[in-house]
Formats: sequence, C-alpha cells, structure tokens
Amino acid sequence: MVVGAAVLLLVHGARAAGIAIRYQAPEACGTRDDFEAGVSRIVGKPISELNSAWASAEVLIAPNADAFRLRVRVVSESGSPRERNLLVASCHEALEAAELIVATNLSAPPSESAPEPTPPRPEPKHPRLQEYTHQHTKDWSATISRGDAFIFVIPEYNYGFNAAIKNAIDYLNHEWRHKPVGFVSYGGVAAGTRAAQMLKQVITTLKMHPLFEAVSIPFVQQFLDDGAVLQPNEIMETSATAMLDELVRTSVALRVLREPADAGQPADAGQPAVVGTKP
Repeated sequence: MVVGAAVLLLVHGARAAGIAIRYQAPEACGTRDDFEAGVSRIVGKPISELNSAWASAEVLIAPNADAFRLRVRVVSESGSPRERNLLVASCHEALEAAELIVATNLSAPPSESAPEPTPPRPEPKHPRLQEYTHQHTKDWSATISRGDAFIFVIPEYNYGFNAAIKNAIDYLNHEWRHKPVGFVSYGGVAAGTRAAQMLKQVITTLKMHPLFEAVSIPFVQQFLDDGAVLQPNEIMETSATAMLDELVRTSVALRVLREPADAGQPADAGQPAVVGTKP
C-alpha cells in the first residue's frame, strides 16, 4: 500500500432513479462506475431500479495514516440522514464496505431499513407462528434467516442492555435458533459487560449460542476520534480476532441443527451479521 502526501481523488456526481450519488476516493479505489456496479451486484438489480424514497448517497474514502477512512451518508427524501464512519485496512476493503452499506440502505424504504424493526406496529400473533402481517417484520425475518452467525454491538445503560436490541430480537423466534452470537459491548468502567451478560439470558431462551470470546470497550469515548470513528487498541483487535475465529468454528458445528430434517448437503457457512447501535 502506498499512501503519499498528495492524493489524486476521483469526484463524481450523478443521479439515478432520483437518487443523487456522490463518490470521492483515491484513484486506486476505483471509479463511481465500479462502486455502482458493486451496489447493483449486491442488490441484484441496477441502481436505477432501487427505491427512490432515498434522495442521496455520499461515499468518501480517504487515506488515514496506514489505513483508510470511510464515510457513508445516505439521506431520505424527508431529509433524514443515516451515516456510517469506519476505519479499514485497505482501499479495496473500504470500497466493498461502502457498496454493502449503500446497498443495504437503498434497497429498502428509509422507514424499513434500520437494523431493527420499529416498535409502533407490533405483530398480532406470537413470532413463533411466523404469521407476520407487517412488511418490516417480513423483511427483518428474511434478513435474519440468511445469517448463520451474528455479532451484537450493544451499549450498556443502567447495568443493562438498551431497548433497541431487545426489540430487534423479540420480533422473531425460529429465525434465531442454533446460531452463534459474539458480543461487542461498550460503556463506562464495566465496558458493557453487564449488558452482555443480561442479554445472554434472552438469547439462550431462543436457542442461540453466546460465545465466551467477546470485545469489551471501556470508557468508549476515549477511543473515538474527531470523526466518531473507533480507534481500537491491541487488546480490542486481538479479542476481535479470537471472537471471529470462534464464531466461524461454532457456526460450522451448529450448521447441522439449522438444516431442515429433509435437507441435502449442508450449505456453506454464511458471513457474520452485525446487529446493534453505533456509539
């Protein structure tokens, strides 16, 4: 990787299906056409056919020491923004992350693309019946059904977990079964560990399998830079590696329990999904 003092940036502006796309990145990361092709590949359709309830999507990739900073911001027609800030190792990883974030948001209406369902319209029947009536629940069910393993990113409030993660879990039942869960918790002196311990009681009731390995972030504000991007220390990185390795191993081991009784050969293990709230 070569990061120079002078960086050539490609700045593109376009509008597709009512969505204004702005993409800015070092030349080595690829063009806006590369970015749009990646988004289209993920969602299975051209960007011109994506939901027009979103007004704009902005992607900024910039060198940051020996890594790359990624900023993705999508704005709905009503003016409601959604933003993600990440620090990744390579330009290629930044582009892939941007494609995934934008595809996830633009492929669904703003009111239905949040990481958890909204609570005002609960389902009339128990989720174990899987007789869903609301589209946001059906979409959430499809998302969780696709995952073989999960990482829950949670804060700690008053010795416990927050309402958003509990709401996201309670909307479903069967979709969570026999899937391992890793925890990234953050908070004050306890690093969110009390919230993680409380949540383990909830997920084991759904036959999920919490891992021992976890990432615990104490006094989280001291690890955020001016752009609110987490700057992990060596302990966090080592813990994350151990958790991800165990997540893959456990997911493969539990795969036979996730397969229907009449299924044929086991499917390949999927990628972990992240559920939670940003600091």
